Amino acid sequence: MNVYLMYKDRCFDINEAITQDQKILTRDLGIEGILDVMANQDPFIYDVCNQALFLSLDDPDTIFYRQAILKDCIKNPKIVRTMYELVTEILVKKKEWFWSFSSSYRSSNLSGSVNLLKFFVKYFICFKEIADNENSKFNSDGFKNFFAMLRKNLDDAFIKDLDANLKELQFKDGVLISAQVGKKLYGYGYVLRKKNKNSPLKWRFAPAFTLHSRDDRGAIDLGYRKVRACEPIIDPMVQSAQHILDFWTIIKTELAFYVGALNLHDQMLDTPYPITLPYPMKSATKDLCCEGLYDLGLALLKTQQAIVPNTLDANRKDLLIVTGANQGGKTTFLRSLGQAQLMMQCGLFVPSKTFTASLCTGIFSHFTKDEDATMTSGKLDEELNRMSAIIDKIAPQALVLFNESFASTNEREGSEIARQIVKALISKDIRVVFVTHFFAFANNFYQESNPHYLFLRAERNEDGRRTFQILPGEPLPTSFGNDLFAHVFDRNGS
Repeated sequence: MNVYLMYKDRCFDINEAITQDQKILTRDLGIEGILDVMANQDPFIYDVCNQALFLSLDDPDTIFYRQAILKDCIKNPKIVRTMYELVTEILVKKKEWFWSFSSSYRSSNLSGSVNLLKFFVKYFICFKEIADNENSKFNSDGFKNFFAMLRKNLDDAFIKDLDANLKELQFKDGVLISAQVGKKLYGYGYVLRKKNKNSPLKWRFAPAFTLHSRDDRGAIDLGYRKVRACEPIIDPMVQSAQHILDFWTIIKTELAFYVGALNLHDQMLDTPYPITLPYPMKSATKDLCCEGLYDLGLALLKTQQAIVPNTLDANRKDLLIVTGANQGGKTTFLRSLGQAQLMMQCGLFVPSKTFTASLCTGIFSHFTKDEDATMTSGKLDEELNRMSAIIDKIAPQALVLFNESFASTNEREGSEIARQIVKALISKDIRVVFVTHFFAFANNFYQESNPHYLFLRAERNEDGRRTFQILPGEPLPTSFGNDLFAHVFDRNGS
């Protein structure tokens, strides 16, 4: 039985290797706060969402597939949450049976498997009822196929037969065994016999043994013979129980992603900021266009200060260079862009009014860091090492986000290092967004007048106030640091 709520043709693997640098992206893009909201204190949801967020999809069809399922979840949150709570309950309670199910004793393996499957039956009925009663409320292919699978595999006849067979395998009325007598009267050829109610005479005259409650040796001997008779069915029963257990685990894993999305959606309903399902394009198109893009991490803080959204048209651009006033919102803009790209590529909604972008083969960030506290390397050395690590992993049609990179050296050297790296990346069909104060670096590219380059600038009013709008504009030789100097020292009365 397949779930297929994350992919059309395969199940989600929470242990799949991630090629992007998860830890660095989480820190640079402020992902931790978003994951905390998605998890809502459920560590399993946190782990699944963390994995899904960084296992970026490179296929628009799969993203549309998840988006359709997400729409269904938003429309039917109670049903989705109920299913997740049910599988969570199953996987918590199954631990009560697990000791005997995984025992090294064959008799315990059989009884544990039977008891576990018996325990599963009532949940089969619950899911079957959900599939029967709620199917019409869902429109996505994912949920339609999921419910159809449940209705097909868990029909009433199957559940009735399963329940009856499991009751018989509990041997509450004794166990019916046949055997042959060999040399020295040893028994061999033990076979477990089914008590056929339609043939009451069959096995009617078979010898029956009822042991005294204190006959321990007799019980051990009969238990041994019972195991010999049941041997052919023990492994299939264990495999069946494990298969069903895996099935519940997959359901929980795939539903956890959508419950995390619902948790985030619910939080965003308490804010004035829009979210939208983005439109993913194939990697080769190099599209990037959005309206009302904002930093989701800031929005979730729910501060009194309004967040300024940004609009961007960077279709068919290889390079975006963002310059402008200090503390003008450049880093926030860069972070919001990375968040939206990551969220789009895992099938989530994004923090924007509209968002259309080409898919990337990988998202990488190279943000400025504080000085190495251990003093094991110089700051420029550390920056170049991080850049080298990115180069080792990156592939054509990836996206790299630079934030004040190589600012640890002087402008002349930093600009040249940055220029050569950006040129090399662009030549390998890698898109670059670079936030910088290096005028020489930005102006060098500006002078090329390349139509595939876009230059943005953090807006500053004539009176020095920042609007936090990122608008098209040529690089300027100043970042207006004097504004901050005057603001700080005037405020302190110096």
